[in-house]
Amino acid sequence: MSNSDFSFGDFIKSCRRSLKLTQKETAKHAHISKSYLSSIENNKVHNPSPSVLKNLAQALSINEEQLFLLLDSNEEIKNGRFNTVGDFISYRRKRKGFQQVDLAKRSGLTSGYISQIENNIKTPRMRTLKKLATALDISDKELLMYADKDIAKKEVLLVDVTGLEKEDIDFLMDQLNYLKKRAKRNN
Repeated sequence: MSNSDFSFGDFIKSCRRSLKLTQKETAKHAHISKSYLSSIENNKVHNPSPSVLKNLAQALSINEEQLFLLLDSNEEIKNGRFNTVGDFISYRRKRKGFQQVDLAKRSGLTSGYISQIENNIKTPRMRTLKKLATALDISDKELLMYADKDIAKKEVLLVDVTGLEKEDIDFLMDQLNYLKKRAKRNN
């Protein structure tokens, strides 16, 4: 089996076997059924709950965060399971075991705004993305990877204005607003 074929279920099975534990013993320590553990090991369960992952990590003496990261790098995510930044934020929030209100407190945002982001009603700005990344304990780059898809869909123009004077930035904004109004009239 090559490294690229090594799945989350294979990893769990390998850890269990290295500890010389049976499925029955591991399931008992992880507070799950033997058949559920078998389904995980045979890659029939693709998204175990955070509590199941936490219990498996304890039962197998695995670092919990590493186990979450391994699951996150599984094929579903690599194959573009998330179409929007809202989908990804919702997934990571749930993976951390947070409710929207928990993420709101950690990020300094309102739970209503988090809900709008996760339901793809609002696309967060860069400053908000940084707050969310910090609150979710992920890198800005990881979150921006999904945000870039959203921004491209909405045809948002991102321009680095570092070094420009305020008057120059105001002039650019005035020109953009003029072009938007003209485009609106023509449609």
